Amino acid sequence: MKLNMKLASRFLLSRRENRPGKLSAWIAVIGLSVGSFSMIVSTAVLRGFEEKVTERLASIEGDLRISGFSSEEEISNSVSVLSDLNSISAFAGFMKRKGLITLDGKYHKMVTMKALDMDRLESVYGIPASETNGKIGITVGRHLAQRLNAGAGSEVNLLSPVDQSALFGLPLTQKVVISDIFQTDVLDYDDKLVFIPLEVGRKLFTRKHLLDGIDVRLAAGENVDDAQMALTEILPPSLSISTWESVHPSLLNAMKLERIGAMFVLSLIIIVSGFNLASTLFLIIIRKTKEFGILRAVGMPQSNVRSIIFTQGMLIGCSGIGAGCIIGLILVWIQKSTGFIPLPTDIYFLDSIPMMLMPADVLWILAISLVLVLGFIIITSWKANRMPLFESLQYEK
Repeated sequence: MKLNMKLASRFLLSRRENRPGKLSAWIAVIGLSVGSFSMIVSTAVLRGFEEKVTERLASIEGDLRISGFSSEEEISNSVSVLSDLNSISAFAGFMKRKGLITLDGKYHKMVTMKALDMDRLESVYGIPASETNGKIGITVGRHLAQRLNAGAGSEVNLLSPVDQSALFGLPLTQKVVISDIFQTDVLDYDDKLVFIPLEVGRKLFTRKHLLDGIDVRLAAGENVDDAQMALTEILPPSLSISTWESVHPSLLNAMKLERIGAMFVLSLIIIVSGFNLASTLFLIIIRKTKEFGILRAVGMPQSNVRSIIFTQGMLIGCSGIGAGCIIGLILVWIQKSTGFIPLPTDIYFLDSIPMMLMPADVLWILAISLVLVLGFIIITSWKANRMPLFESLQYEK
């Protein structure tokens, strides 16, 4: 094995080796480096955006959601349980309904009204609620405020078309004031979600008699799955306890598919570099045919000759893949630490490109790259020195 490694290194690094052969080897190394570097960086960027988007989703939805209440007693018992658990930092019961928001009779927008105790808005959803000087205040998204041509302090009307007045059969309305404007830049929350006081919700949603659910915020460091399992054991089985992930499965699956697709497309760079690696090894075989014939003449088995070619290919392949991965990991670490690659804040909700890598991502990239490279090396080394011994000894370059 040591002899094969020594001969392979000598054939690659010998000063007598022709320049085209060395140039071809360097091009193969650079191509493999670019491929593995691209896979590392693209996976880190997609994983980073996925992490930031899921953080925003969790902040606006809550870590857990309890729903399926059939009586006020179930609601009060659930509130008591949540109040006693140290793993729960905050929670808020809510009622939700599609409705209409209007301004001055000119601007109309169909929205989702979420009624809750506004004092819990910041602790559960991270959205501050300002004082309204005795007026009924609501919180709307930035895009919705722009569509209504409204700002903080603007008076608007809320209508619930589903719930009608028993006397005249007209939709119930409520005049309120926009006290705060939030911005998430995730999905359509900024355009369709309106937080309103729970007492306003009970007045407008006359057909609702119970809370639609309770959003739960876990304490720092608590695991969502563990908390869900603990609540499942305590609360009645008739209640549904879901995570924010189960609320948006299609979005999470789409982001995961996008990351896998990007890795598959960028692996084509490895395939192209693999063809260049194969041509480099064929060039070495042609240049060293006579030397291989001499080695076979002095007793070296044909399998050892193939092993030399295989070792040469692995030296080139591992050098390229290793260099690309190391440079990519360094870039990811620097970007994660300093954020030196910026993003336009008027388009994205971040000021720099997020990058994040899991150990499994790096292992998958290494596995894909090595498998593709190994395929080309095995095919090439199998074809090594198939020329008869007598002809290889008399072979002239």
